[in-house]
Amino acid sequence: MKVKIDIYRIIFIELFGIIVIFLYWGLIVIQGSVNSRSDQQSINEKINLQLAAMNATMDGIAIHGQDEKIIYSNEAHAKMYGYIPEDLIGEDWRRFYDSEEVQRFEEEIMPKFFSEGQWRGEAIGRRIDGSKFPQELSLTLLENSTFICILRDITKRKEAEKRVKYLSLHDKVTGLYNRVYFEEELERLDTKRQLPLSLIIGDMNGLKLVNDAFGHMAGDQRLKRMAEILKSSCRQEDIIARWGGDEFTIILPKTDSITADGVCKRIKEACSTIKDDGIPMSIALGAATKEDLKEDIYDIFEEAEDRMYRNKLMNSSSARHEIISSLQKTLLEKDYETEAHARRLKQLVMKFGNKLGFTSDTLDKLSLLATLHDIGKVAISDRILNKQKKLSQEDWREIRRHPEIGYRIAQASDNLTSIADEILAHHEWWNGKGYPQGLKGDEIPFLARIISIIDSYDVMTNNRPYRKAVSHEKAIKELRRNAGIQFDPYLTEEFIELIK
Repeated sequence: MKVKIDIYRIIFIELFGIIVIFLYWGLIVIQGSVNSRSDQQSINEKINLQLAAMNATMDGIAIHGQDEKIIYSNEAHAKMYGYIPEDLIGEDWRRFYDSEEVQRFEEEIMPKFFSEGQWRGEAIGRRIDGSKFPQELSLTLLENSTFICILRDITKRKEAEKRVKYLSLHDKVTGLYNRVYFEEELERLDTKRQLPLSLIIGDMNGLKLVNDAFGHMAGDQRLKRMAEILKSSCRQEDIIARWGGDEFTIILPKTDSITADGVCKRIKEACSTIKDDGIPMSIALGAATKEDLKEDIYDIFEEAEDRMYRNKLMNSSSARHEIISSLQKTLLEKDYETEAHARRLKQLVMKFGNKLGFTSDTLDKLSLLATLHDIGKVAISDRILNKQKKLSQEDWREIRRHPEIGYRIAQASDNLTSIADEILAHHEWWNGKGYPQGLKGDEIPFLARIISIIDSYDVMTNNRPYRKAVSHEKAIKELRRNAGIQFDPYLTEEFIELIK
């Protein structure tokens, strides 16, 4: 049977009494002979219906003749390459692929296809403008060596797969490789050809403090900055990974111990030039080198890790001291009044402490508290701290976060843990209506009660951005009015006696 259809819609197909129409991913076969005009009309109607469906599908469909040139292309197929269907009639499929892909088809794919009658896989097509795109192909062999090709543009799928693969091998925050990739590369590079193979283990200082004081977004920014430092200090072929938390690992192929130590030095020098939020960038590092293939690479890893921990132990106190000093400096720089306020407070608490007969240790603790009770304000916006107008309720909500922030900062430093509870409680009220915990009476730490009274007195008697100072007498009157409400009544009278 021979059926002829308008060539601009589809060429005629002569397949020994069988009409074959390819649709989507399968074959629709109409068998039989044409015995009458009505049979011919019925077949034509079916063919036209199938052709309409073929043109409507989003899959590209092309039919190739015995010479492998295109004898039919639906609109989707032509559009993928940047053409219209009429332009592709008579074209060889090879024009849609670069030379390497053509070679792969001719040597690997087409022989197997013509032998088995089917093939399905992926290829890289080339559009009229020269751009390339990934495609999924399905080839089906018909009679007389003609064949049908169905293809889909899988660019979006490949991009999604690429993103998934990237995320599976990279740390989301820093963009560095993750632990999974690091372990894979460590085993892959553990060969004689890569010797000497050096490892560096690093542990950031102060990340918990930054997270507690400024929030995890600030901590993430700090991790990103450290990642940049590590990348700028290493070679392109080095493998840098975030091991987890505040730890980083580096693989240095073909790198001896002297060079690895030099890399550590570069990293530390780069860190010394950076301060985020007033906090110096700092990292403890340890390096170890595999010289002999017989050595276990994980023993080398443990050696580097042990050296890092020793480095951190030796320098942790100085690192924490530097961080706290930087935070204190940042606090003093936040507004012109803070430094003077801290100095006045320190003088008053020392006088008051002596009046109450405190020991030297308690006086030292009280002096430190006077200096750093507001350390949590380093995380409060300068816009609020220096606001000239009256603070809004939202501003006050932000301000009231500083005792908790200060508490977390103090807890992160061995030097300040002794005053952490007092920092947290210095805005508690005697009647239990203070913040942040609502402590009442003797529940409030003793030194926090002292700071609360003296701090309030100094605030009242000195100008603030949002209000003017009151007189010494009025301040005393206000202290008495709030004794038993905001302030410890006994300590209030003792302090008034001192300043009168």
